[in-house]
Order: sequence, then C-alpha cells, then structure tokens
Amino acid sequence: SVWERFVVEVERAYTRERLMLGQGPSVTSEELDARIRFCPWFYYEPGRVYVEHGGQYEPASYFADYLNPVVPDDPERIQLPWGSLFVRYLFNKVEDVHPFADNVKPPVRYLAWAFRKDPIVTTRLLVTRGWVFLRAFWNVAHKTVEVALKKSQARDQSGQLGSVPLPPGVTQNIANLARRRAAASWRQWVGSAVRSVPSLLMVVLAALVVLSIVGRLWWVAAACLVVAVFAFLLRRVLSRRFDSTFDDYLLPAARELEQVLKPAHAVRYIVMGHDHNAALERLERAWYVNTGAWVQIYEKKGPIEGRELLTFFRLAWGYEGTPELLRWDDAAGAPARLTLGLLDA
Repeated sequence: SVWERFVVEVERAYTRERLMLGQGPSVTSEELDARIRFCPWFYYEPGRVYVEHGGQYEPASYFADYLNPVVPDDPERIQLPWGSLFVRYLFNKVEDVHPFADNVKPPVRYLAWAFRKDPIVTTRLLVTRGWVFLRAFWNVAHKTVEVALKKSQARDQSGQLGSVPLPPGVTQNIANLARRRAAASWRQWVGSAVRSVPSLLMVVLAALVVLSIVGRLWWVAAACLVVAVFAFLLRRVLSRRFDSTFDDYLLPAARELEQVLKPAHAVRYIVMGHDHNAALERLERAWYVNTGAWVQIYEKKGPIEGRELLTFFRLAWGYEGTPELLRWDDAAGAPARLTLGLLDA
C-alpha cells in the first residue's frame, strides 16, 4: 500500500541523513516503530484538540481512500482528485507564465487579470493545456468507475489507521462525513451544470451565426466555437469552485465533527485550514479555528492588487481559553493578534 511504501521511504531518508552525519549505522524498522508514530489524516488529543487539513470536505480535493489513494487495479499510480489533476496538467503551466498565480485568492481574479493583460497567450494556454487536463481526468475517472462497477462495496479506512486514540467506529464516521459532504457538493455542481445548458446553447448559436457569416473562413469560426465553449465551461466550473471558498464549507463540517466526537471524545478546539480563510467561531461547546494561510495572498495590491498575510493558530501547552489566532508581523519579528474584521476591509 501507499502507507507501507511511505514508511519505507521515511526510513531510507532518515538512514541516509544519519550516515551522512557520521552518527553510526542505519536504524532498524523496530527502532523507527518505537520512535516515530504516523497519524492518520487527522491529529487528535483527547479532550483537547482535533486537527484536520480540511481538503477531504471539498470535492476537488477529496480522496476516496485517503490512506491508500491508488488507482484501482493499478497500485503503482496515485488516484488524484480532479483538483490535483487540474493543478498538475493546467495550473502548473499557468505558473510558468505567472509564478504568483497560485497565490491569488480567488483564482478567478487571476484569470480575469490574465485575460485583460494577455488574452491571446492566456486563451492558447487554457485551450491547449485544458485538453490535456480533460484527457487525464477522463482516464482516471473511467478507470475508477470501471472498477467500482466490479467492486461496489465501500472501503473501510478505519482498519488502516494503526495506533490512533479514537475507536475504529469514530474514525470511520469521520471518513463517512467527508464522503457525504463531498457527494452533496457534487450534486450541487451537477444541478448548476444542468441549469447552465440554455446559456451554453446561446453561445453555440452565436458561434454558428458567425460561421454562416464568414463563409469560407469556416475553420476560424470553428476555432472560435471551441474556444468559446471551453471558456464558458471553464468559467462556470471555476466560479462555482472558487466562489464557494467564501461560503466557508469547513464551518458546517466542523459542526458535524463536534457531534461525531461528543460526548466520549469531545475536544475544546477543532482546527482546519485548506481554504486559506482565517476564521474563529464558537460551536456548541468547542471552538472552530481556521488557521488561514502561511503563504503570500494577493488580495488588494501588488501584481494584481494583493497583500501578504501570514496567519496561524497558537495553542500553548495547558492553555484552555479562547483560541489564539495570530498573524506574523515581519517588521516586529513577532506574532500579533489577528483582527478578523480587517480581512474583509
């Protein structure tokens, strides 16, 4: 499994580093087992804190089997979610042109800027790389569906966790929560796609009118048709994907997590991130904390009007009060308390 291969690679890396430092022979697997503990997709301290990245609650980042995310019947390949395929085959190429693109939140703002600044290069890049992305997405989805029809049973992840301070039933409920929320979002996306059909037909009709006008230059009109349809679909997908960033889908997930954990495994803090939107909310009894982003975020000035905001959550040992959501003050060389109201200013 991916888990076993990962442990082996960690052992090799540690061994190489130790040998380079001249600190004795390589360590054994038994020594590693005694000193290193791998957490599952979450970190949990009884009665204190539950930490999860949060990507599992978003369809674009959701792994069907987070601990062993391999392509069915092809365990040598990782089964990437479609969001990762988008980054791998399309957005990474965009960053070759504009390296700061990934730091623009939301990315639709970057696309609008790119089309204004250099529409020809941007369109060519999206069309050529978009085809590669769609082909990769189809290959992975086709393989997954093909195997799913043969093996319809859901995979139980709780048995792969090893030593975790939560009962298997609770860990499986956490995995099921992510599965349900991802499935619900997909249903919303499908509904949105269906509602967009009339608008898409209007785009096609307009392109056909142009085709009838240009006469012999039919290939120009055909190219315009392809570009128009692709641009329309891309905008629909991206606007749905990135506009939802501001709805804070992690807060409802945190509320459900609190119910899954209580009463026997309740915590004071439920901490997530992923969407880069710093937040602090009081739940029924716990606190929900979104750590924000430890990266540069362009929002209102800079290359396309942005700023740098480095935020994080500090939880001191033994502390049980209101969560400390902080930002790094580079000028002072120290953290400062984050005022959430300033994020929307």
